[in-house]
Amino acid sequence: MATVDQSSGINGGTHPSRAIRKMPYKIETDVNLATVTTTKGSAIGSADVIQVLDIPGKSLVYAAGLEMVTQGDGKYTVDLGVETVDGDLFVDGVDWGSAIATGTITQQALGGNYQPVVLGSDLTLDLTIGKAAESASALPTTGVFRAWAVVQDISNDLGPDEVDRDQLA
Repeated sequence: MATVDQSSGINGGTHPSRAIRKMPYKIETDVNLATVTTTKGSAIGSADVIQVLDIPGKSLVYAAGLEMVTQGDGKYTVDLGVETVDGDLFVDGVDWGSAIATGTITQQALGGNYQPVVLGSDLTLDLTIGKAAESASALPTTGVFRAWAVVQDISNDLGPDEVDRDQLA
């Protein structure tokens, strides 16, 4: 098992909040499996964890998923979750790969596992790729898909001046 960091180090652990009132926002990145293989220095293994997005602490993650951008080789399964919380919280064992149409977007995990998650510290959205049950082929080496998450800053940064101003408005 190896951990491959493909996250962009977004915002250095801070939120790109866009208003005085903290609103949900989307973060995303393209995951290129050829780049993952090159970065790792060997083929992707079924227990490898690919860190795709950095999520700042004091965040609420409402949802996350994948979209097929460029079909690659092979048929495989994907899991998407949050480091140390649940590795398949958002996407759980979805068949993925060369048979999936470009533009396909995953649904949230079924079976009662899906729920928004609160992060107390900086963590990553992690992708795990596994062999499809009926596939004897090796894991993929090519293909591109977009990983996304809807996040909200839930940190308490209101001081007395901000509270007074907000109550007067």
